[in-house]
Amino acid sequence: MTDPLIPEDIQQFFLRNIDSIVQWEALLLLRADRSKELTAKAVAGSIFANEQETANSLAQLAAREILVPIGTQPSVSYRYQPNAGMDRSIGRAADLYRQYLIPITHLIHSKSKTKVQEFADAFKIRRKD
Repeated sequence: MTDPLIPEDIQQFFLRNIDSIVQWEALLLLRADRSKELTAKAVAGSIFANEQETANSLAQLAAREILVPIGTQPSVSYRYQPNAGMDRSIGRAADLYRQYLIPITHLIHSKSKTKVQEFADAFKIRRKD
């Protein structure tokens, strides 16, 4: 899905790095106060999301080196700490999100649909010729 309102590099940022709205909102929350360290429970409560989904989203962002995990399970917390290039991309994406909320939300959701379709396609019965 492409949208002419959203620059190609920002579309690619979302497609490569953001798997859900919960993940994006969690990232924006931690970005808002870069010095804060928050647990999945605290983030989930702030963005009104499921705690387990939030925990998974935060762990994925940490694996992508956008967040830094502090401590160990079950009391791990996270802090926003991407490299400078990623921080610039996130900043541009955040600015565009405020301006183009619906198109960006659709873009993020389109990624989920693509993954579901790929999974479903794996179970299609193929005819041998």
